[in-house]
Amino acid sequence: MYPYDLIFGLGLYELSAAGGILCAMVIFRHLSEQRGLPVRLHNFILADAVLTVVGGYFSAVLTQAFYDSLASGTFSVSISTGSTFLGGLAGGTLLFLAVYFAAGHFYFPDGAHRKFFPAVTDLFAVCVPAAHAFGRIGCLMAGCCHGRPAEWGLYHVNLGIRVIPVQLFEALFLAGLCVFLWQITAKHPGTGFSKYLLFYGIWRFIAEFFRADDRGKTLVSFLSPSQLTSVLLIVSGLLLLYLHSRRRREQYEP
Repeated sequence: MYPYDLIFGLGLYELSAAGGILCAMVIFRHLSEQRGLPVRLHNFILADAVLTVVGGYFSAVLTQAFYDSLASGTFSVSISTGSTFLGGLAGGTLLFLAVYFAAGHFYFPDGAHRKFFPAVTDLFAVCVPAAHAFGRIGCLMAGCCHGRPAEWGLYHVNLGIRVIPVQLFEALFLAGLCVFLWQITAKHPGTGFSKYLLFYGIWRFIAEFFRADDRGKTLVSFLSPSQLTSVLLIVSGLLLLYLHSRRRREQYEP
C-alpha cells in the first residue's frame, strides 16, 4: 500500500478512482457504438452518469452514516464518515433510473430511451465493475477495506501488520466479471445487470468473511452491512433473471 499524496494533494486512491471513471467512459463509448445506441441517447446517458456518480457518492456516505448510527445511536455525517460501495450502487442506480425515465420522457418524444433501455442496462453492467476494479486498487493503496491479519498477507503501513489483500482479489474478480459480462451480453442481451447483481452479490457476501475493517451494524446481527446488502443483490438478480426468462417464453408462446 502507498497512502501518500503524489500530486496536488491527490494520492493513488483518488487517481485510481479517476482512472476507473475514465475506463468506464471508454468502454461505454465503444459498446454504445457497437450496440447501435443513437448519439443523442449516448450523450444523454453520459450526462445522467455524471449526476449518478455525484449522487451515488452522497448515497454511499449516508449509508455508512446509517450503519454507524446503528452501532453508536447517533446519526452523523462528517469528513471522516467514510463510504460504502453498495450504498452508492443502490442510491446511484435509483438516481440514474429516475433521471433516465423522467428527463428522457421529455427529451425523447419518440421513446428511444425506452426502446434501448435493455441495451443500456447491459452497458451499465459492463462499465460498473470496470470502474470498481480500479477503485479497489485505490483502496489497496490507501489501506481501507482491508482484510484480516495473515502472515502471508501484504504489510499494512497504518496497522503495522500483514493483512489479507482482499482489495486486490476483488479487483481481479471485478476485472474478470467485466470481461465475462461483456461477452455474455453480446450473446444474451438484456441479462447483464441481473447477472452483475447476482455474481457480485455472491462474491461480496463471501469476501466479507475475510475483511476486518469495521463497517458498523445492521438490523440482522449475524450479518455485516455488506453481507445483508449482498443478500438483497442476489435476490434481486435472481428475480430479474426469472422475469427476463418469463418474458422470453411469453414472446415465443403461440
